[in-house]
Parts: sequence; C-alpha cells; structure tokens
Amino acid sequence: MTASHDLHDPMSSDPRPEAPSVSTPLDAATAPADAPVRADTRDAPAAPFVKAKFDGLVLVCGQCEKRSSGPSKLTAKDARKSLKSALGAQRSRLRIVQSSCLGLCPKKSIAIAAAAQGTPALLAEVRNERELKAVAARLAGRSEPT
Repeated sequence: MTASHDLHDPMSSDPRPEAPSVSTPLDAATAPADAPVRADTRDAPAAPFVKAKFDGLVLVCGQCEKRSSGPSKLTAKDARKSLKSALGAQRSRLRIVQSSCLGLCPKKSIAIAAAAQGTPALLAEVRNERELKAVAARLAGRSEPT
C-alpha cells in the first residue's frame, strides 16, 4: 500500500530555515564611525529615563480609608500632610504621594510603603498621628520621634 503524499520523517532534518541568531552589541573598537555611541548606563540614565529630583518614594494608600474596616479618623490626605510636616527638611529628598491599594490592607489603619534605591522597602500600618510621627522619624533616619 502506497501513500499519495510523503510523510515527514521526524529523524530527518527540518526543512524550515533556522531562526536568526541574536546579535551582540558591537564594541567601540569594531563599531563603524557613523554608529551612535551609547553612554554607560551607570553614569547617566539612557533615554527615555531622566534623573529624579528625589531619592525615594513614600506611598500612602488611598483605598484604606474607603474600606468599611479602614481607619475611623485618619485619612490618606491627612497622613500625607502630617508626614510632610514631620519630615521637614528631609521632605525634599522623599516624594510623598497617595496611591491605590498597596495590598497590605490593614484593619483600622492606613498602609504606608517607602522605597529608596539601596535600602530595603519599609511597610507600615498607621492608626494615628503618633504612629505617623514614628514613621517619619524612621524615614528621616532618627530612632525616636520628636
């Protein structure tokens, strides 16, 4: 019995062409004279990135106050204002912004997250003004709130 069409033998070589290989970037010695030169990314950010005017971010969850199990008297806006005033001069190096849910979802408190390059991220559950001052002291590098 003969087949009217040829069957593909899995052991034979694939008739499809090979995928193109990934090229590596040219180094400066072999690059053509008219090729653009890329700056070292450690010295300056490459486009479209720009250098930030701040060193870290402090995110205050705006969703915590809207939950039924959220804080009764503390709002995200008040928390931002309080952190800004408590940080004083340190505020210029930290950007304090309200965000959507941070995923911490604490009971009767607001979630706050702080992140800066080279330091571990900090998470806090803040219930009152005293705890906000303690968070501000930690962000400013002080051990005790003032």
